[in-house]
Amino acid sequence: MARYSGEFIQWIEKDDAMFGHVLSSSFNFAFNHLGVLFRVTIIPVILSVALELAAFSFNSESMVWVDYALWSVLNTIIAVNVHRLVLMGPNSVPTFGRFTIGKIEIWFWLHYISLGIPVLLGSFLFAWIGPLLSLLVIVAMVVGCRVSLVFPAIAMGKGVSFPYAWKQTAQKTLFMILVVAVAPIVFAIIFVPVMALVVFIAPDSSPVYSMVSTNIVIAYVTILAVIALSFAYQDLTGDDHSNFSPEASREE
Repeated sequence: MARYSGEFIQWIEKDDAMFGHVLSSSFNFAFNHLGVLFRVTIIPVILSVALELAAFSFNSESMVWVDYALWSVLNTIIAVNVHRLVLMGPNSVPTFGRFTIGKIEIWFWLHYISLGIPVLLGSFLFAWIGPLLSLLVIVAMVVGCRVSLVFPAIAMGKGVSFPYAWKQTAQKTLFMILVVAVAPIVFAIIFVPVMALVVFIAPDSSPVYSMVSTNIVIAYVTILAVIALSFAYQDLTGDDHSNFSPEASREE
């Protein structure tokens, strides 16, 4: 029994160490590439903020679905650019990022929607299946965290799907939960002083200031989370294409 307990502790410690490496690598990369990260994401970030303002103005149930669909496309564009930048280097993306809907973006978006729609539906069905939903959410979170490793692979141009990610993350469930679910919380804590300042200086009569700043913060927390997922992918697969040739990008 003591033997199994020791192996279990070593397993947890190894995943914790890997998670710490992913966090430190993410912060280092973001700090050292602030300019290029800002440049390749600024257009979709601005559009996503404008979209949220439009959704707030219309304030209709149908707009919620339109907002989610367009927001998911913009998030796809951001994620593809950031994944490629981390894993394939600056030459893998144009000066202001890939802003096209190519086969990579479509395949990425389809997987993104596949994970997002159940969450959205669950929020609407909570009133009917409340207690049961809690159990389903836990199961879905574990599965979702593991299969999320497919996104860096797709962004690099690999024609893979969820089974690929499931295989790559075998015996790394805790690590993937830390990367996908816990890392964004760590990144969000960094922006707490910014949000506190916004709340302090924003006029009470207008929620627009808070809405704009909140969506900008969410966007850049998401960018940090994408960077973390990229390093998790690199650690688990050993896939490194940092010496990317610009000619290959034109073929995708």
